[in-house]
Amino acid sequence: MSVVEMDTRRSLEEIQKITGYKKHTIQYVLEKLKQKGIIKPLPFIDAYPLGYQDYAVYFSLAPENKIAKEKLVRRLVQSPQVSWLGELGGDYQYGMAIYAKNIGECVDFLNKLSAEFGHIFFEKSINIRASFHQFQRKYLSDKKLVEVESGFFGSAKEQIIIDSVDHKILSGMANESYSSLRDLSRQISVPLSTLTCHIEKLERLKIITAYTYAIDTAKIGMQMFNLLIYAKGINQQLSKDLFEFAKHHRHIIHFLQCIGEWDFEMGVDVERAEDIIEVTQEIYQQFGERILTVKTLPLFRYIKLSYYPFK
Repeated sequence: MSVVEMDTRRSLEEIQKITGYKKHTIQYVLEKLKQKGIIKPLPFIDAYPLGYQDYAVYFSLAPENKIAKEKLVRRLVQSPQVSWLGELGGDYQYGMAIYAKNIGECVDFLNKLSAEFGHIFFEKSINIRASFHQFQRKYLSDKKLVEVESGFFGSAKEQIIIDSVDHKILSGMANESYSSLRDLSRQISVPLSTLTCHIEKLERLKIITAYTYAIDTAKIGMQMFNLLIYAKGINQQLSKDLFEFAKHHRHIIHFLQCIGEWDFEMGVDVERAEDIIEVTQEIYQQFGERILTVKTLPLFRYIKLSYYPFK
């Protein structure tokens, strides 16, 4: 998993060279991991150049209506604007990411939810995600791995226009289960040659930034946490220093820069819940003079994850 997580397109020959395992062993293990739902192909798609912004909403629900809760969760899973939905602990019960072209569109989406479900939102906090980096899970291997580029989206400077075929391909890659490009071509009714040509274009434009495997860490005995970091003022150097810290830390798997109530987020995988204390202590030791506080949120499970949720 450590070799293929951030690059699903690595050849058997390359994986064999890095791991020393035989090709048939590699094929067998990868197929088993997929069948067990431990790994799932998930292309990194940057929707920011297409005019979208990622709004993170952390919220808790009024406790009295269980049926309304379940209905709301189904509604969010089905929504083409919600790219991520997770069940949390601590200060909030859920977190979600909404893709919208401006804050007005985001507010309109939340207003429609409130009109449909009434006063179900008990508490909420909204942040703009300026950028997101996904890193290799370094704890998966004790060996020094060949470092690969992180999955990335955010901070687009120029808007890019795509056509309906691009849209169909991105939606298919992000939301359908397929075994090969030929299989995807059949599912979305786009000729293979056209599909290949458009994917190459989307890679050049850096709309598709990486080919990754999403890993269900609960199935390998790891526990997930989100750290919300509150900074003192606005400090570009702090952003760079925190990014480098996160990139090289054994247990930090993603890093976000935000605009809102808190300034940064880090995703952390640890074997034991108490291990998260060590991670937060490291942050305080290195950056204590430049940050106000670090809030810890257990992340129990991903309910939905798609980097291009649009249908």
